[in-house]
Amino acid sequence: MSVITAAASGLRGACFIVCMSRMNVRVRQKAYKSILSQEVAYFDQTKTGDLTSRLSSDTVKMSESVSLNLNVFFRSLVQAAGVFALMFVLHWQLTVVTFLAVPLVVLVSKVYGNYYRHLTKLVQDAQAEANVSAEEVIGA
Repeated sequence: MSVITAAASGLRGACFIVCMSRMNVRVRQKAYKSILSQEVAYFDQTKTGDLTSRLSSDTVKMSESVSLNLNVFFRSLVQAAGVFALMFVLHWQLTVVTFLAVPLVVLVSKVYGNYYRHLTKLVQDAQAEANVSAEEVIGA
């Protein structure tokens, strides 16, 4: 049984890595096309470091984040379904009482997700500023 689980986990991981790479390429291409279609005034207002940061690191972070979150979501969904079925078979009344706590868990997850999104935005902005500074120093 553990050999099957290991093989399924490896296959799932490989599929998500391939999907992540393909998504990263597509997002980069779309971002690049979008940048190229901007008016000239956009390039006067936007620093080159911001643009290169968005194309290089932000697209990778985004695709890694989406891939990881989807991977964890699907794994957790399958595990939760299995646990729920087992719990229901063993003692259905206790299962119902246990799942009454689900709304609280969802609420806490929502609050944490919003906080994490805020922190991610701050990190991306700081990295863009660092790229701007580095480009100004190197370009000078």
